Amino acid sequence: MSVKNLRHSDILRKSTPFLNENIYDVHEILDHLLASEVMTWDEKDDISCQSTRRKRIEMLLHFLRVKDQRTFGIFLEALTHSGNGFIREELEHTAALLEDEILSATVVAQATENGEGSFKFFSLTE
Repeated sequence: MSVKNLRHSDILRKSTPFLNENIYDVHEILDHLLASEVMTWDEKDDISCQSTRRKRIEMLLHFLRVKDQRTFGIFLEALTHSGNGFIREELEHTAALLEDEILSATVVAQATENGEGSFKFFSLTE
């Protein structure tokens, strides 16, 4: 599973504290989203006109949560192009952690009683 296979809203939710602390300037990110035609001028202005950095980040995260997976992919590209590749790497790391949680939950969900009170686990490759 990759970043593209997880719900981007889950990755953003789990990464919100990190993003709030590490995104310092959203303007290059917004420019990239606008140029990629996944953001309108009005959406960019709504985010840019916020009075504090924290509010601009909150608005950007809200924008990303309600958009589609393609927009999230372009956001990841924007991070790289704006010199924030380390933020992209952290989001990819978070996606890997979430993937592990999902796989673990899948194994537990596939466990069934074998009649002796113990559990039998099925391979994810079966």
